Amino acid sequence: VPSDFITGTWDLVLPQVPLTIANAILATSLLTYDLFPKKGVDPDRLSRTIGAMNLVSTPLGGFPMCHGAGGLAAMYRFGARTGGANIVAGIFILIFAVAFAPPEVLTLIPFGVFGALLVFVALELGKHSAKTESYLVTAVIAVLTLAIGLTVAFIVGMVLAYVLQWRAGRRQPGS
Repeated sequence: VPSDFITGTWDLVLPQVPLTIANAILATSLLTYDLFPKKGVDPDRLSRTIGAMNLVSTPLGGFPMCHGAGGLAAMYRFGARTGGANIVAGIFILIFAVAFAPPEVLTLIPFGVFGALLVFVALELGKHSAKTESYLVTAVIAVLTLAIGLTVAFIVGMVLAYVLQWRAGRRQPGS
């Protein structure tokens, strides 16, 4: 039904676009350059791999997925330093999924464990976010995300960042 596509686009796709651009592409790319300065990953490459993953997995019944700065920060924080760590983690997850197929098995893990993992990921991301060029833009985005929503915060943050960059360029002598 065409109305379902319109509703799905408005309710699901549009809010996901800034989240994917900000977290799965830009933040992840910046984090790779922070963690691995000689081997950072270009945002264009991340975009292509996300597209390839979803074009292959979704027709096979897979859930849309992306790279994320939180996942990268977690893997790094807990010792992963090479691509082999992803292979080991993937094998572990496959074995876990096959051996303990019902999703109820996740209820065996206390919420406190998940909370502790999120705290460590937040600390790792916070450490790298302190390197930001504009605390004003970061603060505005944070407040607007909580108050209004990520889409509006992303748009306002981008506009504010460009305005500040434009103003800084105008103040320099010879510009």
